[in-house]
Amino acid sequence: MEANTPESAVNITYETLFDLLRVEKSRDEVQELSVTFYPDVISYLKKKHEILKRKEHESDIRDADSLRQLRIQIENVHKLIKSLFERREKKIVDMAMNKSRTNSGIITTQNLLPEEIVFYTRVLSLLDATRDGILRRLLNLQLPSLVFDDGSHE
Repeated sequence: MEANTPESAVNITYETLFDLLRVEKSRDEVQELSVTFYPDVISYLKKKHEILKRKEHESDIRDADSLRQLRIQIENVHKLIKSLFERREKKIVDMAMNKSRTNSGIITTQNLLPEEIVFYTRVLSLLDATRDGILRRLLNLQLPSLVFDDGSHE
Protein backbone atom coordinates (compact mmCIF):
# COMPACT_ATOMS: atom_id res chain seq x y z
CA MET A 1 0.00 0.00 0.00
CA GLU A 2 2.48 2.60 -1.15
CA ALA A 3 1.37 6.17 -1.74
CA ASN A 4 2.29 7.77 -5.00
CA THR A 5 5.51 9.76 -5.15
CA PRO A 6 5.60 12.14 -8.11
CA GLU A 7 8.94 13.89 -8.41
CA SER A 8 7.72 17.47 -8.27
CA ALA A 9 4.94 19.46 -6.73
CA VAL A 10 2.17 20.79 -8.91
CA ASN A 11 1.67 24.53 -9.05
CA ILE A 12 -1.86 24.90 -7.70
CA THR A 13 -4.09 27.36 -9.48
CA TYR A 14 -7.84 27.57 -10.00
CA GLU A 15 -7.32 25.96 -13.40
CA THR A 16 -5.27 23.04 -12.06
CA LEU A 17 -7.88 22.36 -9.37
CA PHE A 18 -10.61 22.49 -11.99
CA ASP A 19 -8.66 20.08 -14.23
CA LEU A 20 -7.94 17.70 -11.36
CA LEU A 21 -11.65 17.58 -10.49
CA ARG A 22 -12.62 17.10 -14.14
CA VAL A 23 -10.24 14.15 -14.51
CA GLU A 24 -11.32 12.66 -11.16
CA LYS A 25 -14.96 12.84 -12.28
CA SER A 26 -14.22 11.28 -15.66
CA ARG A 27 -12.46 8.14 -14.38
CA ASP A 28 -13.58 5.31 -12.14
CA GLU A 29 -10.30 4.90 -10.27
CA VAL A 30 -8.73 7.39 -7.87
CA GLN A 31 -6.35 9.59 -9.81
CA GLU A 32 -2.75 10.24 -8.85
CA LEU A 33 -1.97 13.46 -6.99
CA SER A 34 1.39 14.79 -5.88
CA VAL A 35 2.24 13.79 -2.31
CA THR A 36 2.61 17.53 -1.70
CA PHE A 37 -0.96 18.20 -2.88
CA TYR A 38 -2.36 19.19 0.54
CA PRO A 39 0.52 21.54 1.48
CA ASP A 40 0.38 23.00 -2.03
CA VAL A 41 -3.36 23.68 -1.72
CA ILE A 42 -2.87 25.31 1.68
CA SER A 43 -0.10 27.50 0.29
CA TYR A 44 -2.29 28.54 -2.64
CA LEU A 45 -5.23 29.37 -0.35
CA LYS A 46 -3.03 31.33 2.04
CA LYS A 47 -1.76 33.44 -0.86
CA LYS A 48 -5.32 34.12 -2.03
CA HIS A 49 -6.41 35.12 1.49
CA GLU A 50 -3.34 37.37 1.89
CA ILE A 51 -4.15 39.11 -1.39
CA LEU A 52 -7.74 39.59 -0.25
CA LYS A 53 -6.69 41.07 3.13
CA ARG A 54 -4.20 43.38 1.47
CA LYS A 55 -6.76 44.59 -1.05
CA GLU A 56 -9.37 45.10 1.69
CA HIS A 57 -6.97 47.38 3.60
CA GLU A 58 -5.75 49.25 0.54
CA SER A 59 -8.95 49.50 -1.40
CA ASP A 60 -11.29 52.35 -1.92
CA ILE A 61 -14.85 52.37 -3.21
CA ARG A 62 -13.66 51.92 -6.83
CA ASP A 63 -12.15 48.51 -6.00
CA ALA A 64 -15.40 47.00 -4.72
CA ASP A 65 -15.83 44.91 -7.87
CA SER A 66 -12.32 43.45 -7.76
CA LEU A 67 -12.77 42.60 -4.06
CA ARG A 68 -16.08 40.93 -4.77
CA GLN A 69 -14.53 38.96 -7.64
CA LEU A 70 -11.65 37.81 -5.44
CA ARG A 71 -14.06 36.67 -2.71
CA ILE A 72 -16.07 34.75 -5.31
CA GLN A 73 -12.89 33.17 -6.67
CA ILE A 74 -11.90 32.00 -3.16
CA GLU A 75 -15.41 30.61 -2.63
CA ASN A 76 -15.17 28.75 -5.94
CA VAL A 77 -11.77 27.33 -5.01
CA HIS A 78 -13.29 26.05 -1.75
CA LYS A 79 -16.08 24.40 -3.75
CA LEU A 80 -13.58 22.77 -6.11
CA ILE A 81 -11.51 21.42 -3.21
CA LYS A 82 -14.63 20.12 -1.47
CA SER A 83 -15.88 18.45 -4.65
CA LEU A 84 -12.49 16.86 -5.32
CA PHE A 85 -12.29 15.60 -1.74
CA GLU A 86 -15.83 14.18 -1.82
CA ARG A 87 -15.28 12.48 -5.19
CA ARG A 88 -12.10 10.82 -3.90
CA GLU A 89 -13.77 10.00 -0.58
CA LYS A 90 -16.56 8.11 -2.37
CA LYS A 91 -14.08 6.21 -4.52
CA ILE A 92 -12.06 5.22 -1.45
CA VAL A 93 -15.16 4.00 0.40
CA ASP A 94 -16.16 2.02 -2.70
CA MET A 95 -12.65 0.53 -2.88
CA ALA A 96 -12.84 -0.54 0.76
CA MET A 97 -16.31 -2.02 0.25
CA ASN A 98 -15.14 -4.00 -2.78
CA LYS A 99 -12.07 -5.24 -0.90
CA SER A 100 -14.19 -6.28 2.10
CA ARG A 101 -16.71 -8.09 -0.08
CA THR A 102 -14.26 -9.88 -2.36
CA ASN A 103 -10.95 -9.89 -0.49
CA SER A 104 -9.50 -9.24 -3.94
CA GLY A 105 -5.80 -8.70 -4.34
CA ILE A 106 -6.30 -6.53 -7.42
CA ILE A 107 -7.54 -3.51 -5.48
CA THR A 108 -4.65 -1.05 -5.38
CA THR A 109 -4.09 1.97 -3.19
CA GLN A 110 -1.09 3.26 -5.14
CA ASN A 111 -2.80 6.56 -6.11
CA LEU A 112 -3.95 7.36 -2.59
CA LEU A 113 -2.29 10.08 -0.56
CA PRO A 114 -0.93 8.98 2.85
CA GLU A 115 -3.95 10.43 4.68
CA GLU A 116 -6.27 8.64 2.28
CA ILE A 117 -4.51 5.32 2.93
CA VAL A 118 -5.24 5.76 6.65
CA PHE A 119 -8.89 6.49 5.81
CA TYR A 120 -9.10 3.47 3.48
CA THR A 121 -7.53 1.17 6.07
CA ARG A 122 -9.92 2.30 8.80
CA VAL A 123 -13.01 2.01 6.60
CA LEU A 124 -11.88 -1.44 5.41
CA SER A 125 -11.32 -2.56 9.00
CA LEU A 126 -14.79 -1.36 10.03
CA LEU A 127 -16.43 -3.05 7.03
CA ASP A 128 -14.55 -6.31 7.66
CA ALA A 129 -15.52 -6.32 11.35
CA THR A 130 -19.16 -5.63 10.52
CA ARG A 131 -19.24 -8.28 7.77
CA ASP A 132 -17.67 -10.83 10.11
CA GLY A 133 -19.78 -9.89 13.12
CA ILE A 134 -23.12 -9.87 11.32
CA LEU A 135 -23.11 -11.74 8.01
CA ARG A 136 -20.68 -14.53 8.89
CA ARG A 137 -22.37 -15.11 12.25
CA LEU A 138 -25.86 -15.16 10.71
CA LEU A 139 -24.76 -17.68 8.10
CA ASN A 140 -23.39 -19.80 10.97
CA LEU A 141 -26.76 -19.55 12.77
CA GLN A 142 -25.38 -17.19 15.42
CA LEU A 143 -26.66 -13.85 16.63
CA PRO A 144 -24.71 -10.84 15.41
CA SER A 145 -21.90 -9.64 17.64
CA LEU A 146 -19.60 -6.84 16.62
CA VAL A 147 -16.07 -6.49 17.94
CA PHE A 148 -14.02 -3.61 16.61
CA ASP A 149 -10.27 -3.04 16.42
CA ASP A 150 -10.33 -0.88 19.52
CA GLY A 151 -11.87 -3.78 21.47
CA SER A 152 -15.30 -2.19 21.75
CA HIS A 153 -18.43 -4.31 21.28
CA GLU A 154 -21.83 -3.54 19.87
